[in-house]
Amino acid sequence: MTDELAALDAKINALLPPRYQHCYGSVSASSMGSASLKYDADGRVEWDRIWTTFCDLALAGGPPHRGTLLDPVLPEDSPRYREVEAELCRAIRLTTLLPVESDSPGWVGVACESEAAAAWLQVAVVAENVTARRRGSVLLLPVAASFRIEKEVKNVVVALAKSYHYWDGHLTAGQKELTAGELLAEPGDAGWHRVECPDEAAAVWLLRAVAVERVLVRREGNALCVPAGVHAREVVANAWRLWQATIPH
Repeated sequence: MTDELAALDAKINALLPPRYQHCYGSVSASSMGSASLKYDADGRVEWDRIWTTFCDLALAGGPPHRGTLLDPVLPEDSPRYREVEAELCRAIRLTTLLPVESDSPGWVGVACESEAAAAWLQVAVVAENVTARRRGSVLLLPVAASFRIEKEVKNVVVALAKSYHYWDGHLTAGQKELTAGELLAEPGDAGWHRVECPDEAAAVWLLRAVAVERVLVRREGNALCVPAGVHAREVVANAWRLWQATIPH
């Protein structure tokens, strides 16, 4: 069991920024609160002037940006949809400096520096409770006519900006080379399986242990959410077994 826990720790250290390695208690699960939007003289949101720092990374046990998942919405071709899409693209460019443009209906595509970057960002954004998909080195994020600038658009922008902040400024070059690869479990038509944990600390421990096995995972309070399916449930069961071994008896 000691060897298994050591192997798990090594996987976690390869996935997370150095500041989160070998620690759980120092990661704050409390939110810093939502920053207010700022506007220029023309009434446009100054996305690049809103955030100077971010909460701890949800993938490391910090507070997810949203309490529940922001799902994709059936797209519609309307002036409102194109307006929201344009604003989301503008916001992403301003906050990350990454190229972004319209993709398939209901999605915008963010061109990442590599497949490894897109893979890591997908896992991190989903942990913030915002749906994300990937096609090679392109990260796909949801957009809909019903998205409000101050709510859902901001949710997508913050989830990506926060995740990219940690990818770009906190992961080592060696870590960035290790993160490429296909996910072994992501939600399909069956959706998500919810696992109730004893408390928030247990949910955070389990989230890390599941994420390193290339399974999309997120947290809603004390509940762990993984893609429905046999593989994800097996990964959770093994993580649960290891977590129980860490509890003093």
